[in-house]
Amino acid sequence: MEEHDKAAKDLREETSAFSEAIHEAEHALTSRPTISIRLRLVVGFLLCFFLTGAVVIASVIILHQIKSKLSFLETTGSLTYEIQQARRYEKNYFLYGTDIEKAAVNAKVASELLDIERGNVLEVAGEGNLQALTEHLGNYRELLETCRTKNADNSWSKGEKKDLEAALREHGSKLISLSESLRNKEKESINRMIKISATVPFIFLIVLLLLIIFILRFMVRAIVSPLRRFQGYYRRISEGDFTPIAPARRYRDEFSDLEP
Repeated sequence: MEEHDKAAKDLREETSAFSEAIHEAEHALTSRPTISIRLRLVVGFLLCFFLTGAVVIASVIILHQIKSKLSFLETTGSLTYEIQQARRYEKNYFLYGTDIEKAAVNAKVASELLDIERGNVLEVAGEGNLQALTEHLGNYRELLETCRTKNADNSWSKGEKKDLEAALREHGSKLISLSESLRNKEKESINRMIKISATVPFIFLIVLLLLIIFILRFMVRAIVSPLRRFQGYYRRISEGDFTPIAPARRYRDEFSDLEP
Protein backbone atom coordinates (compact mmCIF):
# COMPACT_ATOMS: atom_id res chain seq x y z
CA MET A 1 0.00 0.00 0.00
CA GLU A 2 2.78 2.38 0.90
CA GLU A 3 4.58 1.58 -2.31
CA HIS A 4 1.39 2.28 -4.23
CA ASP A 5 0.95 5.65 -2.48
CA LYS A 6 4.57 6.52 -3.14
CA ALA A 7 4.26 5.65 -6.80
CA ALA A 8 1.10 7.75 -7.06
CA LYS A 9 2.83 10.64 -5.35
CA ASP A 10 5.82 10.39 -7.71
CA LEU A 11 3.43 10.30 -10.65
CA ARG A 12 1.63 13.40 -9.40
CA GLU A 13 4.96 15.21 -8.95
CA GLU A 14 6.10 14.21 -12.43
CA THR A 15 2.77 15.30 -13.89
CA SER A 16 2.97 18.59 -12.01
CA ALA A 17 6.55 19.19 -13.17
CA PHE A 18 5.55 18.29 -16.71
CA SER A 19 2.58 20.67 -16.59
CA GLU A 20 4.78 23.39 -15.14
CA ALA A 21 7.33 22.86 -17.90
CA ILE A 22 4.58 23.11 -20.53
CA HIS A 23 3.27 26.29 -18.89
CA GLU A 24 6.75 27.82 -18.84
CA ALA A 25 7.29 26.93 -22.50
CA GLU A 26 3.94 28.43 -23.46
CA HIS A 27 4.63 31.57 -21.45
CA ALA A 28 8.08 31.92 -23.00
CA LEU A 29 6.54 31.58 -26.43
CA THR A 30 3.60 33.97 -25.94
CA SER A 31 5.82 36.64 -24.35
CA ARG A 32 7.95 36.92 -27.50
CA PRO A 33 7.14 39.49 -30.19
CA THR A 34 5.56 38.19 -33.39
CA ILE A 35 7.57 38.70 -36.60
CA SER A 36 6.06 36.51 -39.29
CA ILE A 37 8.03 35.05 -42.18
CA ARG A 38 5.51 36.57 -44.59
CA LEU A 39 6.12 40.04 -43.15
CA ARG A 40 9.87 39.72 -43.46
CA LEU A 41 9.61 38.43 -47.02
CA VAL A 42 7.30 41.31 -47.93
CA VAL A 43 9.74 43.80 -46.36
CA GLY A 44 12.66 42.27 -48.25
CA PHE A 45 10.92 42.40 -51.63
CA LEU A 46 9.62 45.91 -50.89
CA LEU A 47 13.22 46.96 -50.29
CA CYS A 48 14.12 45.58 -53.72
CA PHE A 49 11.17 47.41 -55.24
CA PHE A 50 11.97 50.74 -53.58
CA LEU A 51 15.66 50.39 -54.45
CA THR A 52 14.75 49.79 -58.09
CA GLY A 53 12.28 52.67 -58.00
CA ALA A 54 14.88 55.00 -56.48
CA VAL A 55 17.37 54.12 -59.21
CA VAL A 56 14.74 54.67 -61.92
CA ILE A 57 13.74 58.04 -60.44
CA ALA A 58 17.39 59.09 -60.10
CA SER A 59 18.05 58.09 -63.71
CA VAL A 60 15.03 60.05 -64.94
CA ILE A 61 16.13 63.12 -62.95
CA ILE A 62 19.69 62.89 -64.29
CA LEU A 63 18.45 62.49 -67.88
CA HIS A 64 16.12 65.45 -67.44
CA GLN A 65 18.97 67.57 -66.08
CA ILE A 66 21.24 66.51 -68.94
CA LYS A 67 18.52 67.43 -71.42
CA SER A 68 18.11 70.86 -69.78
CA LYS A 69 21.86 71.40 -69.75
CA LEU A 70 22.16 70.43 -73.41
CA SER A 71 19.45 72.96 -74.21
CA PHE A 72 21.28 75.57 -72.16
CA LEU A 73 24.57 74.61 -73.85
CA GLU A 74 22.92 75.29 -77.19
CA THR A 75 21.78 78.67 -75.90
CA THR A 76 25.26 79.57 -74.66
CA GLY A 77 26.61 78.49 -78.03
CA SER A 78 24.19 80.90 -79.70
CA LEU A 79 25.22 83.62 -77.24
CA THR A 80 28.89 83.09 -78.05
CA TYR A 81 28.12 83.07 -81.76
CA GLU A 82 26.19 86.36 -81.61
CA ILE A 83 28.98 88.04 -79.67
CA GLN A 84 31.60 86.75 -82.13
CA GLN A 85 29.53 88.03 -85.06
CA ALA A 86 29.16 91.42 -83.39
CA ARG A 87 32.92 91.58 -82.91
CA ARG A 88 33.54 90.63 -86.52
CA TYR A 89 31.27 93.43 -87.73
CA GLU A 90 32.87 95.76 -85.20
CA LYS A 91 36.30 95.12 -86.73
CA ASN A 92 34.87 95.69 -90.21
CA TYR A 93 33.56 99.02 -89.06
CA PHE A 94 36.89 100.27 -87.77
CA LEU A 95 38.72 98.89 -90.82
CA TYR A 96 36.30 99.81 -93.58
CA GLY A 97 33.62 101.96 -91.93
CA THR A 98 30.83 99.41 -92.58
CA ASP A 99 28.60 96.88 -90.73
CA ILE A 100 28.11 98.89 -87.52
CA GLU A 101 24.34 98.28 -87.79
CA LYS A 102 24.88 94.52 -88.06
CA ALA A 103 27.13 94.57 -85.00
CA ALA A 104 24.40 96.34 -83.02
CA VAL A 105 21.81 93.77 -84.12
CA ASN A 106 23.99 90.83 -83.03
CA ALA A 107 24.73 92.49 -79.70
CA LYS A 108 20.99 93.02 -79.14
CA VAL A 109 20.23 89.35 -79.90
CA ALA A 110 22.98 88.31 -77.45
CA SER A 111 21.43 90.53 -74.77
CA GLU A 112 17.99 88.99 -75.35
CA LEU A 113 19.41 85.49 -75.09
CA LEU A 114 21.12 86.40 -71.83
CA ASP A 115 17.85 87.75 -70.42
CA ILE A 116 16.01 84.54 -71.39
CA GLU A 117 18.60 82.28 -69.77
CA ARG A 118 19.39 84.54 -66.81
CA GLY A 119 18.23 81.96 -64.25
CA ASN A 120 20.29 79.16 -65.76
CA VAL A 121 23.35 81.40 -66.13
CA LEU A 122 23.02 82.37 -62.48
CA GLU A 123 22.88 78.70 -61.47
CA VAL A 124 25.82 77.62 -63.63
CA ALA A 125 28.13 80.63 -63.58
CA GLY A 126 27.19 82.32 -60.32
CA GLU A 127 26.01 85.82 -59.56
CA GLY A 128 29.43 87.44 -60.06
CA ASN A 129 29.93 86.07 -63.57
CA LEU A 130 26.33 86.85 -64.53
CA GLN A 131 26.72 90.44 -63.36
CA ALA A 132 30.04 90.81 -65.19
CA LEU A 133 28.57 89.35 -68.38
CA THR A 134 25.54 91.65 -68.16
CA GLU A 135 27.64 94.75 -67.50
CA HIS A 136 30.12 94.07 -70.30
CA LEU A 137 27.33 93.32 -72.76
CA GLY A 138 25.47 96.48 -71.72
CA ASN A 139 28.59 98.61 -72.07
CA TYR A 140 29.38 96.97 -75.41
CA ARG A 141 25.93 97.81 -76.76
CA GLU A 142 26.15 101.41 -75.50
CA LEU A 143 29.51 101.85 -77.22
CA LEU A 144 28.11 100.43 -80.45
CA GLU A 145 25.18 102.82 -80.21
CA THR A 146 27.59 105.70 -79.67
CA CYS A 147 29.48 104.62 -82.78
CA ARG A 148 26.24 104.52 -84.76
CA THR A 149 25.27 108.01 -83.59
CA LYS A 150 28.72 109.48 -84.23
CA ASN A 151 28.89 107.80 -87.60
CA ALA A 152 25.48 109.13 -88.62
CA ASP A 153 26.29 112.68 -87.51
CA ASN A 154 29.94 112.48 -88.48
CA SER A 155 30.68 114.20 -85.18
CA TRP A 156 33.89 112.46 -84.22
CA SER A 157 36.30 114.51 -82.18
CA LYS A 158 40.06 114.04 -82.35
CA GLY A 159 41.12 110.67 -80.88
CA GLU A 160 37.56 109.77 -79.86
CA LYS A 161 37.21 107.01 -82.42
CA LYS A 162 40.39 105.32 -81.22
CA ASP A 163 39.21 105.48 -77.61
CA LEU A 164 35.87 103.90 -78.56
CA GLU A 165 37.66 101.22 -80.54
CA ALA A 166 39.86 100.37 -77.56
CA ALA A 167 36.85 100.28 -75.21
CA LEU A 168 34.87 98.08 -77.62
CA ARG A 169 37.79 95.68 -77.95
CA GLU A 170 38.17 95.46 -74.19
CA HIS A 171 34.51 94.73 -73.51
CA GLY A 172 34.25 92.44 -76.56
CA SER A 173 37.22 90.30 -75.54
CA LYS A 174 35.88 89.96 -72.00
CA LEU A 175 32.47 88.97 -73.36
CA ILE A 176 34.04 86.25 -75.50
CA SER A 177 36.11 85.02 -72.56
CA LEU A 178 33.13 84.94 -70.18
CA SER A 179 30.76 83.25 -72.65
CA GLU A 180 33.31 80.58 -73.55
CA SER A 181 34.08 80.01 -69.87
CA LEU A 182 30.36 79.60 -69.20
CA ARG A 183 30.06 77.15 -72.09
CA ASN A 184 33.07 75.12 -70.89
CA LYS A 185 31.68 74.92 -67.35
CA GLU A 186 28.41 73.58 -68.69
CA LYS A 187 30.26 70.99 -70.78
CA GLU A 188 32.16 69.86 -67.69
CA SER A 189 28.90 69.63 -65.74
CA ILE A 190 27.31 67.50 -68.48
CA ASN A 191 30.35 65.20 -68.60
CA ARG A 192 30.17 64.72 -64.82
CA MET A 193 26.47 63.88 -64.99
CA ILE A 194 27.06 61.40 -67.82
CA LYS A 195 29.75 59.69 -65.73
CA ILE A 196 27.35 59.54 -62.77
CA SER A 197 24.56 58.12 -64.93
CA ALA A 198 26.98 55.48 -66.21
CA THR A 199 28.07 54.57 -62.67
CA VAL A 200 24.61 54.36 -61.08
CA PRO A 201 23.57 51.08 -62.78
CA PHE A 202 26.71 49.28 -61.58
CA ILE A 203 26.21 50.52 -58.02
CA PHE A 204 22.58 49.44 -58.24
CA LEU A 205 23.57 45.94 -59.40
CA ILE A 206 26.03 45.57 -56.52
CA VAL A 207 23.50 46.73 -53.92
CA LEU A 208 20.79 44.56 -55.46
CA LEU A 209 23.11 41.53 -55.40
CA LEU A 210 23.88 42.13 -51.71
CA LEU A 211 20.17 42.50 -50.97
CA ILE A 212 19.36 39.27 -52.82
CA ILE A 213 22.09 37.45 -50.86
CA PHE A 214 20.60 38.84 -47.64
CA ILE A 215 17.10 37.65 -48.61
CA LEU A 216 18.42 34.20 -49.52
CA ARG A 217 20.25 33.93 -46.20
CA PHE A 218 17.08 35.00 -44.43
CA MET A 219 15.01 32.36 -46.25
CA VAL A 220 17.53 29.70 -45.24
CA ARG A 221 17.44 30.82 -41.60
CA ALA A 222 13.68 31.36 -41.51
CA ILE A 223 12.55 28.23 -43.39
CA VAL A 224 15.29 25.63 -43.86
CA SER A 225 16.77 25.87 -40.35
CA PRO A 226 13.39 25.44 -38.58
CA LEU A 227 12.62 22.43 -40.76
CA ARG A 228 15.90 20.83 -39.71
CA ARG A 229 15.11 21.66 -36.08
CA PHE A 230 11.69 20.04 -36.37
CA GLN A 231 13.29 16.91 -37.78
CA GLY A 232 15.22 16.70 -34.51
CA TYR A 233 12.00 17.23 -32.55
CA TYR A 234 10.22 14.40 -34.38
CA ARG A 235 13.19 12.11 -33.93
CA ARG A 236 13.21 12.85 -30.19
CA ILE A 237 9.46 12.25 -29.87
CA SER A 238 9.71 9.01 -31.83
CA GLU A 239 12.26 7.86 -29.28
CA GLY A 240 9.76 8.51 -26.47
CA ASP A 241 11.05 11.87 -25.22
CA PHE A 242 7.98 14.08 -24.66
CA THR A 243 9.78 16.87 -22.82
CA PRO A 244 8.15 20.24 -23.70
CA ILE A 245 9.94 22.08 -26.47
CA ALA A 246 11.33 25.45 -25.37
CA PRO A 247 11.16 28.32 -27.92
CA ALA A 248 14.35 28.45 -29.97
CA ARG A 249 14.01 32.08 -31.11
CA ARG A 250 13.56 35.48 -29.55
CA TYR A 251 10.47 36.12 -31.68
CA ARG A 252 7.43 34.27 -32.97
CA ASP A 253 6.70 33.27 -36.55
CA GLU A 254 4.65 30.67 -38.42
CA PHE A 255 6.82 27.83 -37.06
CA SER A 256 6.41 28.94 -33.44
CA ASP A 257 2.84 27.59 -33.22
CA LEU A 258 4.23 24.12 -33.92
CA GLU A 259 6.91 24.14 -31.23
CA PRO A 260 5.08 23.72 -27.88
